[in-house]
Amino acid sequence: MPPQLATSSVTWRLSGSPGRAIVTARGHHFVVDSPPPLGGPNEEINPIEVLLSALATCGTFVCETAASEMGIPLNKLNVTVAGDFDPRGVCGEPVDPRIQSLRVHLVLAGTTQAQAETLVTAFQSRCPVYTTLSRATPITVETTVENSPHEQGKVQLMKVLHCRDVGFECDHEIHAQSEEEVLRQAAELVQKTHRVEVTPELAAKVQTLIRDEEQ
Repeated sequence: MPPQLATSSVTWRLSGSPGRAIVTARGHHFVVDSPPPLGGPNEEINPIEVLLSALATCGTFVCETAASEMGIPLNKLNVTVAGDFDPRGVCGEPVDPRIQSLRVHLVLAGTTQAQAETLVTAFQSRCPVYTTLSRATPITVETTVENSPHEQGKVQLMKVLHCRDVGFECDHEIHAQSEEEVLRQAAELVQKTHRVEVTPELAAKVQTLIRDEEQ
């Protein structure tokens, strides 16, 4: 007997504004922009970010469901996904445009390390987005368990990034509890304040400049 397959579909249509599309899924609508190399306004989420978001959200929901099924306490779950690709390819240059690698970082609280690993296994085996993408490109998965038994009594240091360290004439400082949040705020600052496109190379540079904040 053939398997009972489910089908999902979305519709994209050009909005009439160059580099901007309207996406419709089950009666819901959202805007997607192309990045500057393709002439897009780069104000809304772009197609690569849609793909990464699909992996992150699918992983979140699979872990949440698995935790409920297994009776694993889960007080917090943040999933960050990053992908590396050569943007020259999408502009027509003779370069492979595919995503070369993906990195997934799960931050959990309320679980033990062993329970976190169990949830990661569920993510890797049950998430249709992960199992599809993993056949196309390498995916590394890293977990951080906050307030786990072996970390009791440790103080979690805040992270800080000085905008001037990146090379901008700016005294702004970004303070956050995680590198992921610092990178998110930094990307927003660079794009909106300094009008600079966030390339993979710039993101990698910024990540090396994030420091533990002195207490």
